Amino acid sequence: MATLPPPPTTRCILRALHLHDLQKLESPDPLVRVHTELFSLLMREIAKTSLEERGAQQQQLLQQQLQQQLLLQQGAARAAAQAAAAAGAAGGTRTAWSS
Repeated sequence: MATLPPPPTTRCILRALHLHDLQKLESPDPLVRVHTELFSLLMREIAKTSLEERGAQQQQLLQQQLQQQLLLQQGAARAAAQAAAAAGAAGGTRTAWSS
């Protein structure tokens, strides 16, 4: 039966976690190298997920802003149409009375 290597020291693991982004760890301990690689993979996955979430939030914010602009434009168009209708009705009434 194969024997496992001795467990790494806490200092080596902390050093591996600190240096995960450098991908360089001068350690003869294979377990430390495995921990470093696993932590590096985990950090990359977290960064990828974080970027995807940020992109989705920005997309949602952009859609909300576009909807607000559309509602404002529709409101302005309605107000202009109502003002024109009121002006037309007032003008038509005056013309009928003046005849």
